[in-house]
Amino acid sequence: MSPEWTLAGRRVLVTGGSGFLGSHVVIELLKRSAESVLNVDVLSYAADQGRLRAAESDSRYAFRQADVADHAAMRALFAKFRPDIVLHLAAETAVTRSEIDPNLFYRSNFEGTRSVMDAAAAAGCGRFVYVSTDKVYGSVESGVSYEGDRRPGTSLGLNDYTESKVAADDLVVTEATLPWNVLRPANVFGPWQYPEKSFARWTVKALMREPVPVWGDGGYIRQWLYRDDFTNALMLVLARGSLHRLQRRSSPRPRDDQRRGRPLHRSIR
Repeated sequence: MSPEWTLAGRRVLVTGGSGFLGSHVVIELLKRSAESVLNVDVLSYAADQGRLRAAESDSRYAFRQADVADHAAMRALFAKFRPDIVLHLAAETAVTRSEIDPNLFYRSNFEGTRSVMDAAAAAGCGRFVYVSTDKVYGSVESGVSYEGDRRPGTSLGLNDYTESKVAADDLVVTEATLPWNVLRPANVFGPWQYPEKSFARWTVKALMREPVPVWGDGGYIRQWLYRDDFTNALMLVLARGSLHRLQRRSSPRPRDDQRRGRPLHRSIR
């Protein structure tokens, strides 16, 4: 991604900007000379304002605590800020938590997406970017999934988290009335990630000289994407991506949990 490309003159609203990915996106937007950046976050357990210390002293940055599923709050925020671009990253993402409280995931991930998308359209926003997940393709017995594996509806959802993201993904693709893009990244990892996610949890366990836990027998195969690569891909979509397009981003080589976890454990130990 060329460092010369900028967002000069653009007002950008980021949902979930205090989260692991959102905070890095906010900082990158400021580096790209955005006119102003508004971070809208409910500040759930996984949010951390410490991730945004680099942005707090920038007069172009502002924060509003709000729930994306609150339609009235979103309408008011959007009407006041009038963003040119909306980057919708806010989501509940922990699979195990979705099994405990599936209604929260449906509300945050599906109703939240509808609320933000409707508010963006009402405010005359020029571009809506929804960050989905590669889980919408479902699981495959071998190799990798392809675009043809994606079918409308939640039948490919392996759990309540995935079902809520599939439903939101379909909502944007089929009902958006403003220019949109959908990104479907693989598992993202990197600094400041909340330690319920694999890489962060493995790192914490290794630093504490504890066994590194893996899912099942460790043979679960995933594709991974580093945080900076995700952010660069998002910036590339903003700079060059065609509207009304789906973008998939992942590593070229899937690896099972043991092949990822063991080298990390050895390197820290």
